[in-house]
Formats: sequence, structure tokens, C-alpha cells
Amino acid sequence: MLFDSTALILSLIASVIAKWPANSQFTYGFGRVETLTGFANALALVFASVGIIWEACERMLDPPKLEDLNKLLIVSILGFLVNLVGIFAFDHGGMGHDHGHGGHGHSHGHESHSFGHEHEPKGGHSHADEHSHGGHAHESHGGHGGHSHGGYADYEPVTAASSHHHHGGSHSHSHNPLMHGMFLHVLSDTLGSVGVIISTLFIMWFGWTWTDPFISLVIAVLTLVSIWPLLKGSSNTLLQRIPESLDSYRLSECYRKITQMEGVVGYTSPHFWELSQGKNMGTIKIQINDRCNPDLLRIKIVAVFRDVGVTDMVVQMEKDVVQGY
Repeated sequence: MLFDSTALILSLIASVIAKWPANSQFTYGFGRVETLTGFANALALVFASVGIIWEACERMLDPPKLEDLNKLLIVSILGFLVNLVGIFAFDHGGMGHDHGHGGHGHSHGHESHSFGHEHEPKGGHSHADEHSHGGHAHESHGGHGGHSHGGYADYEPVTAASSHHHHGGSHSHSHNPLMHGMFLHVLSDTLGSVGVIISTLFIMWFGWTWTDPFISLVIAVLTLVSIWPLLKGSSNTLLQRIPESLDSYRLSECYRKITQMEGVVGYTSPHFWELSQGKNMGTIKIQINDRCNPDLLRIKIVAVFRDVGVTDMVVQMEKDVVQGY
């Protein structure tokens, strides 16, 4: 329990750090601390489970003699009750509902509005209500090598948790890895208490000393299985893998829509990653000819990616030099 308590305290500290604002050194903020802490919690539980499995195998070959079973039973029951309070707190605090279901879950949330801006390389100020839903574009001087940031007023960002409202049948939970890790710590401790209670009763009633290491082995294996989604998800985020909510089909559809837009010659360097929970980032370079409106085209491209869950999109426009020859 000391191990789990220490992990919970460190996770609470990390949750405070994750809310710190961005600064000149950490321009993206500290939101990824949640992912890093979730990965550390998962890794710690993996090592703990492996240690329990090793010890359980040794005890099955040479079962130890247990004394004062009544005291052991009382302590395990008290520990179980304490852990039940922890699980109850997670459940009613909205922390225990962050389970991944392979893209077949559901999520209920409030609509949110985001405000963004768009940097335009030519100079001027334009409004495109029909595309940005109340947003605006800030233009700067230069050539066609500018970029834009997705984000429009009164436009609901589509995240991994809410994108199924726009695309039926392909949806998933957006979970907080930090809270997921904390929940797994409490859950594993609870299962450990249940295992001690059951094994102690079997030993008291039937003298089956082998039940203690056997139940420990089962609980450790179950813990490893429950850790895998968190370990995989947090690892993918830290390695900047394309978010699972942006599957290859969705991105392929986005590329198809872009290449069919008037004035688009091609695209290069598409990059997509999850910064933190519910924040999918993306960058892409678009080659254009002289027959298009860069301002309007940029807004359309950002809207295409926002519809599939990219909450912050940077579009860099480049004039196709081949067209000049």
C-alpha cells in the first residue's frame, strides 16, 4: 500500500504541474506531464507485477507457514474498505471512466468553443464566417510561405472523444493517462486485498496454503493485462505516433479532399501527433498555383482537418515553382 500511496501522491503533484501555463522555455505548456506520469505509473506496475509473479512461483514451490491468520484477515479487510473508498472517489469524481475500448466506446461532454487565428502572408484582414463560424484571419507581410493555426470562434473542436458525433461507428474514449494510472494503482491494491482475504479464508477453513501464491499470481497477471492499454497509449503519445482517433482512412480522406480543391498542386510533410489529452496537433505544406485564393484555401484546409479531430492545425502555403516554367 505504501508503494501505491507514493504513486498517488506523485500523480497528484503531476496533475498540478500539468496545469501550469506555457512559458518561453516550454511553449507547449506542461500538459504532457500527464502522459509521462501515466507511462511511469504503468511501468512501475509492470515491474511490481513481475516481482509478484516471481515471488508467487517461489512460494508455490515452497509454501511458507502463515501465523496469526485472524490478524491478517482483519488488516486485509480494513485495507479493502479503504481502497473501496478510493474507487468510490474516483468513480464519482469522473476519474474512473477513462477506459479505452478500441474505438468503440462513447463519451458525453459539453460543447466547447475555441478561439483561434490565422496568419496570412500577404497583409490585410479578412472575415470568412461561412467557413470559420465567426473566426477571423490575421495576415502578415510576405510571400505565399505563411502558415495558419486552426481555431475559430463558435466552432466545436472535434476530439477523439467527440468525433463520433460527426462520423458514426468510428469513435473512442479520450482518456487521461495520469488519472488512468492512478485508478490502476487503486484497483491493483484493491484486488490485492481481496486476494489476501480469499486466500486467508481458504487457509483457515481448509488448510490450502497454495491458494495464497496462486491468487497472487492470478491478480498479478490481471494487473498486467489491465496495464497494457495505458502503457501502449502513453508510449504512442510520447513517441508522437499519429493519434488512434486519426486513423489512416480519415487522413486519407482529408488528403483526397485537399488535392481536389481548386489551386492545389500537391502537399508534403504531413505530421500529426497528440500533444496531451484531447489536443491533436498537425502540420502540412501545401503547394499551390496562381489560380487560387490562398486565404480562402487555407481556411478550407484547416476546416477539413478540424472535422476529423485535429484541434490545432498549421498549414504552410508554398507557390509551386514548376508552374512558372
